[in-house]
Amino acid sequence: MSLYRGSDEQGLASIRKRSTSLAGILRREIDAHHHFSLDEIFAFTLATGGEREVGFEREAGVSYNPRPARLVQILIGDCDVRDPVVLSGAILSCSDEIEKFGGEDSLKNYVGNLRRVISRDDEGVEDRGVQQIASCVALDYARHYPQVVKYQRERGEGWNWGKGDLRPEEFLERLGYFQELADRSAPRVGAFIRHWRERQNERFV
Repeated sequence: MSLYRGSDEQGLASIRKRSTSLAGILRREIDAHHHFSLDEIFAFTLATGGEREVGFEREAGVSYNPRPARLVQILIGDCDVRDPVVLSGAILSCSDEIEKFGGEDSLKNYVGNLRRVISRDDEGVEDRGVQQIASCVALDYARHYPQVVKYQRERGEGWNWGKGDLRPEEFLERLGYFQELADRSAPRVGAFIRHWRERQNERFV
């Protein structure tokens, strides 16, 4: 029996409002009784920093697919992930205020392990789902990295980096770590990262 008694459309209300493409994917690929919890985590994440990009700002009034939605789409489309815990962790990882999340502590701990992997402090973290999310985070950042470079240069302040940002040469070096991680846990994402590095190496360094 479904844990959520509302309609499928109601169960994905917040997601559908910001990402109709993701809502459609979840309706097709994920059991309906997971929709409401995914939607609640999505709403919390967007309310606590999940709308923001890493390293650049969107123009006011411009429609875009938010980062939590993009990560889930990569996980489903390129990693063949259907585990709601992994999808929930990917969404929640985009929040700036995870400590305020009122859900299970196990999910917050899961995201804590993810952040360890992203910071390359991954000793003892063998969870394949965590590794897959980290690989998808790296791929999404790589796809938007030209916008990061453009934004930083247009500010006219040199390389004035905020939290989580990397200079081009540092980013390409770090991306090698995520390529190896993806090769083990998400080969299709690993291939995308490898191709991106090959194309961009001369452009940014």
